[in-house]
Amino acid sequence: MEKLNYLLQLTQPELKIFLYNYLKQKDMSPIYDDGFVYAEGDIPILVVAHMDTVFDGPPKNLRYNKYEDKIYNQFDGLGGDDRCGVYAIIQLLEKHRPYVLFTEDEEIGC
Repeated sequence: MEKLNYLLQLTQPELKIFLYNYLKQKDMSPIYDDGFVYAEGDIPILVVAHMDTVFDGPPKNLRYNKYEDKIYNQFDGLGGDDRCGVYAIIQLLEKHRPYVLFTEDEEIGC
């Protein structure tokens, strides 16, 4: 849950840099370009998530309830769309190496 909390609090440019460096650490030779970060994997499956959220910036008031294993934000929202998808892909990459595509601003120009 700590890694998800971290991802939720990054700005979109910070997340893009984080993901590029994460994929490099996994020896996946990522491509960092305008609108995306991409890396080829070892299995013929492409997993995709977008880095942007509907909020203007990262949430500032995240609270974690360890008894319920939940993250809350009373005022701003979580920015979980699609940071939860990014988090799921990171978890997947701990055991598997699919092709990976992280996009940004998918609403603009597809």
